[in-house]
Amino acid sequence: MIQLIKLELSKCMKRIEFKIAFIAVFCAIFLDYIILCKEYYGSELSKVMSASTGTILTNVVATPLSPIVGILLPLTVSIIYSVSFLEEKNWGLSNFIHTRVHKEKYILAKAMSITLVSFFVILIPLLVNEILAIIAFPIQGYNTFGLPDYKKLSYIDSGIMLHNLQVYYPYSNILIFIIIRSLFASSFALMAFGVSFFKKVNKYVVILSPFVINILFMISTDALSRIISDETIARAVGTNILGTNSYGSFIWLLFVLCGYFLFSVILIRRGMKNEIL
Repeated sequence: MIQLIKLELSKCMKRIEFKIAFIAVFCAIFLDYIILCKEYYGSELSKVMSASTGTILTNVVATPLSPIVGILLPLTVSIIYSVSFLEEKNWGLSNFIHTRVHKEKYILAKAMSITLVSFFVILIPLLVNEILAIIAFPIQGYNTFGLPDYKKLSYIDSGIMLHNLQVYYPYSNILIFIIIRSLFASSFALMAFGVSFFKKVNKYVVILSPFVINILFMISTDALSRIISDETIARAVGTNILGTNSYGSFIWLLFVLCGYFLFSVILIRRGMKNEIL
């Protein structure tokens, strides 16, 4: 099984789609970083923010690059390898492969490879982004955007996810959200892989499916949060799952993440049974 996973990882990293996605994420990171540095170049030190707020996930300077690892994340990772089984099936290669490898093991190896690749395609650039921010900006920072440090510490908005961690341990905070964003990437890629088992589905539908599902989920939860009378529940349901320290519930964020993985596993198990039968 390990050798099979290694083979699938090798096949994945040789694909042009993998290279495009990896380069696209790195380009988004670097361009966002350059725009941010340009914004603060020549500024007085008292007006410079800390490195913890200088990443593509946290910076306050609006750039058109952040959607690559935000709202467009499902598309970014789904093009990498999620359509591989569908392509091999359409090309007639799967029949030759299954004469030497059990179909269930083959599908599981693909699923595990997709999970690992999509996770690290997002994790590595985001970690590099944080390192670049630490190089360019001070660890503590001086610009608190209108609020002096004592005010930030004396008034912590409890409505924000991980509010205490954000204020007292900002680098642990951003690391947590980098890992969560990478896990969401894996869940989206697996979701697309699960959709690829549907009958009469093409690769464009497979790639678009997690993006559409996520958009519909976000719209429905936002609408639901507006009609729920309980403020705490409404805020939790309306959590921006691809946001960083946004208003909402961290528990709900983890619940949605687990739900996406569970939904993906159900799709893959269903597809696996149909393929084996």
